[in-house]
Amino acid sequence: MNPVIENASQKLAVVLFTEHEVTEEMRVACHLLYAEALVRSKNTDHLSTTQKLNREKMCDLLHYYALRGEYPKNYDYPGERAPCFIDKDGTICAVGYLIEQTEGLEVANEINASYQYADIYEMDQDFIEAWAFENGLTLEEVAIIQPTYDWITPYEKKTHVELISSLRPAAQFFLGVQLMRYKERWGGRKTSLTGWGLAFEFLKNGDFATGARGLVAFGNNKFIRPYTALNTDYFLIKNRGGGLNITPEAGLISRIRLNNYLKLSAHLSYGYHATLINKDNYTPNRHDISLGVGISCRWW
Repeated sequence: MNPVIENASQKLAVVLFTEHEVTEEMRVACHLLYAEALVRSKNTDHLSTTQKLNREKMCDLLHYYALRGEYPKNYDYPGERAPCFIDKDGTICAVGYLIEQTEGLEVANEINASYQYADIYEMDQDFIEAWAFENGLTLEEVAIIQPTYDWITPYEKKTHVELISSLRPAAQFFLGVQLMRYKERWGGRKTSLTGWGLAFEFLKNGDFATGARGLVAFGNNKFIRPYTALNTDYFLIKNRGGGLNITPEAGLISRIRLNNYLKLSAHLSYGYHATLINKDNYTPNRHDISLGVGISCRWW
């Protein structure tokens, strides 16, 4: 909550993102754009020409910073929102960015050393007021610009349960159904996606296989990520008994958000079947190309 405007800026987030889940990044961006609009709307007749030019520059810098979308994270105050001047990843806040652009990064680091989680009114008032005055701002306007940040836990963010259909003609079955549970985790600027579940495969000639599947995806791309997986398949062949295969797999996975609860997913992968038990009962093509599509539901 901002000490001056409280939660007024969050009304903008609700209006702009009615059909979407409002993330922390969206909240911060809306606050900064709201603050920019407030500052630009104020009468500046009392300012000198230099102050007016500096004030306009501050607004332009703030606009750029808001749209850039790189904001610090509150790692140290569980369960509460707090301002953060520069976080442990080196990401600087909006006011810090304005000071960095006008006074230099060294000055911003000095402020952070003493006032990392302080609000504007708790900082060195002489410096902040002098800097604000030079740039055509008031102390209150600087305080309005400064947002707070939710506590960032480096653990589980979301869990989805997924039903996916997979076609693997190279493995001599026509259709597989996977029931997967995905977990998305984050820490700092990195995210990871893990999944585990069961697969049911309908083989040729009416034969059947089932097994377990584990998956780990990498990278921060929101739309497509490389992944590795390990599958085990217990197969049952008519009149010949069963057996066991293990299949290491690598590929690309895409998960696209449809709304707050549903995601559309797809994968393309290569795997290699290695027989552990009864290799003579079921001899698939060892090289396996898989294409799958599915839909997942948020589990919490």
